Amino acid sequence: MDLDHINDHTEADSASDQSLVQYGTDRCAQLATLIQRGDLPLTPYVAQPVVYKVYNINNPVGIQIEIQGSSMSVDDTRKSPEQKQTDSQEMATQTGIPETRFTLVKPVPKPTSCKRLDIVSQQIIARMEELEEEGKWHNYDRFYRKACSYYVDDPDILIQIVFENVVAAYYRNDLKDGQQSILRGQELIFRTQNPLHHQGNMLYLKAALFRKEKKVMEAENALVLARQALEQMLVGRDTGEIWYNVAALFAQALNDECTESLTSDFKAQATEAFQLAKEHYRQGGDEDESCRNKLRRAHIRHAMFLLGCWSEVRPTNRSDDVTEDDLRQAVDSLDEVERNLWEGIPKRMRYYWYLARSDLFRYKNSIQRALEMAEEALRIAKESQFPSEVHFAEDRVKLLSKLVSGKPSLNNDDSKSNFKVHILDKEQDWFVRGVKEAICIRAHHPSLNRDGGRFRLPVAFDSLLTSSRLRLPGVQRSGSNI
Repeated sequence: MDLDHINDHTEADSASDQSLVQYGTDRCAQLATLIQRGDLPLTPYVAQPVVYKVYNINNPVGIQIEIQGSSMSVDDTRKSPEQKQTDSQEMATQTGIPETRFTLVKPVPKPTSCKRLDIVSQQIIARMEELEEEGKWHNYDRFYRKACSYYVDDPDILIQIVFENVVAAYYRNDLKDGQQSILRGQELIFRTQNPLHHQGNMLYLKAALFRKEKKVMEAENALVLARQALEQMLVGRDTGEIWYNVAALFAQALNDECTESLTSDFKAQATEAFQLAKEHYRQGGDEDESCRNKLRRAHIRHAMFLLGCWSEVRPTNRSDDVTEDDLRQAVDSLDEVERNLWEGIPKRMRYYWYLARSDLFRYKNSIQRALEMAEEALRIAKESQFPSEVHFAEDRVKLLSKLVSGKPSLNNDDSKSNFKVHILDKEQDWFVRGVKEAICIRAHHPSLNRDGGRFRLPVAFDSLLTSSRLRLPGVQRSGSNI
């Protein structure tokens, strides 16, 4: 499907919001008791029969799922009474109990994907992600309006476009627009071929918005519900997104030191969720090219989590939190991105990569290098208009500037004693070491020299670069642009 064919049409009015009515709690308790006693003549199951209760109520979480099993039955109020009766006869087990709004269902197989929908939606979402990650907001807004108008009568594609707009709102700190897109997507869910899959998507997006507002408990509730949909979703981009958001919630809780919700195994759970997200992105990469950028993000943000620099700057290194093994894993993740995933990396991911490298150099007491990395990250964030990222990088640059100048950081009285500052021009043979580092970067880390390069020496230093004293094995003469 050529995206240039998206025309500018008048957007149709959204379908009216028809909320689902809550099932009676008394009836739920009665059925649960009957199941436990074994009084119901149910068709044999491998596992315990499935019981679900679905809401669409005005609370912070939205659709909630009360689950015992691995599938769902929902009551769509848009259906006619005759259609509801037909659906009930097809899906309900023979319980011998008069018909109620509560339905017992057998587990259903995972839905198969529609190739046409997959190809078209992947092309559209890939274009939206490209514009989001590059910070080209004027082009993004124009494309989003046209896409919504063109696919207004195709809910299976439209809902994915609307949900991707939640991501754009997250990047721009426009939480109001994000919530509006969530509500619009909620209206479309039961018009799609696979409502359970889209409910899972909606819930992890709601969790991301709550996390942005630092509402940890609400985000956790949404993710608990989103994870219930995993068994009915095909492994790939969206299942990876659920696990990534689980990891991100743990990481932010640890970063913010939310003592009311922390447990001793948060770090282990976050690491496990990051690994699951990476694995799901890898498995989905053959079918969905957008998984490649999601995999980059998982590697980079996992490294930032290990280094304790998830979303705000710490005034001093925390040796009790960051171990040698953490440093090694962080280096491996960042090197994996540079070696195998750097081609086509968008601005937002480059921003986070530079920021993670900055913190890595800081832990190695290479403060000047850390400052250079942070300054590059700040330049990218300002250029691309990412508000949260600009604030984060500005704090990092301020801190590192104070450390380079030997001043105490962020009014921390113990920072001088806890953190040894290395200043390059006070070291013995500092110039020789600096040139050697520049040569190593040129030879082994070419990504640092892209977009004009960050490490340049005047032509007068050519003789030093090619001298036997400074030459490294296997390094060719590179001239003055290092």
